[in-house]
Amino acid sequence: MYKIVLIYLISTLLLITGCNKSKEMQENTSVSSNNQSVSSDNIFQNDFLAEDGSVIQNAAVPASDGEGMEVVKSVNSSDNISANTKKNIQIFFRAVYDNNTAVMENLLKDGFDINTMNENGENAVNVAIAAGSFNVLKYLIDKGANLNSTSDTGIPPLSQAIIEYNKQAIDMLLASKKIDMYYVWGDMWTGSPLYIACSKANIYALEKMVENGADLNYDFSEYNAVPLLHYTINYKQYIRNEDYKELIAFLILNKIDINKKNSDGQTPLMTALKNGDIDTFNALIAGGADVTLKDNNGLTALNYAEHLKGAALLPKEEYEKILNVLSVQEVK
Repeated sequence: MYKIVLIYLISTLLLITGCNKSKEMQENTSVSSNNQSVSSDNIFQNDFLAEDGSVIQNAAVPASDGEGMEVVKSVNSSDNISANTKKNIQIFFRAVYDNNTAVMENLLKDGFDINTMNENGENAVNVAIAAGSFNVLKYLIDKGANLNSTSDTGIPPLSQAIIEYNKQAIDMLLASKKIDMYYVWGDMWTGSPLYIACSKANIYALEKMVENGADLNYDFSEYNAVPLLHYTINYKQYIRNEDYKELIAFLILNKIDINKKNSDGQTPLMTALKNGDIDTFNALIAGGADVTLKDNNGLTALNYAEHLKGAALLPKEEYEKILNVLSVQEVK
């Protein structure tokens, strides 16, 4: 009888102990599951913030407050960023738009190419100019970004700044002393800074380029380019009249060659007469244009003036005045 009771007591104790162990294991499993859930949530949050690009530099935070949990790797880890991945390109250009150099610094430390283009074929320098991200622009200049590369549009950074009348960007780029003011992408000479400045009548940009040594008579003939003054005269219809007059005056005063011929042997004076552009004609005459020069067919400016006779928008007295000026000049 005593043995039976003893066996019963031992069995009961074992049963109770087994139940407690089972409950403890279930509780531990539940706690572990919760910790994993918290860790997953935190990691997801860090990935989201990294995608946004604004706080990726703070990504080295614990994955969980739980003891012994792993820590999310720093953005500086080569395992975390493997240079120019699609995700990193998005983060980099988001940082450019946000004027956030800290994010860019972390990416560059891991081998990201500073001259990478985004999915739209834009480089970081052009994007920084368009976004007005001047801290980033300075950072890119200091870090040695290519200031003469182009986006797929063929527009180099200085031309981009000129198009947008972005004085601060123009000043920063020229101050770097790394700008090719005659840069031509492929054969797109119309996208070079001097031509862009004239097409936009951006006198500020022209002044700054001349101050930095730009030659208004630079020879672009290897690109079959129209001489700069001819190009400007032909572009008059797209420029506000007062701006155009100021532009022509600037070019003449800054020693542009007012007699430089195009591929047909025509002088700027001939181009102006061909276009019926009396304002430019008068400005060129005042600047000392040579009326005796001949084109490839042996024609002079006087011959070009003859087609203006009876022009609807040219009063007879104006026509006669032009003929008189040219005749007197030829006699001299």
